[in-house]
Amino acid sequence: MSYTDSISDIENLPHYREYTCSQCGHKQRAYILWIQRECENCGVRSKLRGIASIGSEIEDVIDSVLIWLGSGADFELAMKWKAMIDSELERERLLQAAETDEQGGTDLRP
Repeated sequence: MSYTDSISDIENLPHYREYTCSQCGHKQRAYILWIQRECENCGVRSKLRGIASIGSEIEDVIDSVLIWLGSGADFELAMKWKAMIDSELERERLLQAAETDEQGGTDLRP
């Protein structure tokens, strides 16, 4: 897998997964990075994915990045960078919406 495939996989990864409890059959959502989840109906713990550093899932890449981000000042700098990225993505979204509106299409702005 190339790094561009990994980037695409991460960008398209949902924040939540749906799973069914093996004990009671209750369907529920769990945050995608959680390794285990307790059933909200019967309390049985289910393993949702492998443990980071030994698995080969795209979630393991995210785990590695989160570890790399560190804490304290390093983490604060990373969050400032994320805010700049978020701002740029929002600016691009608004520009695209304005272009669509100018071309007589549907305005995508909120």
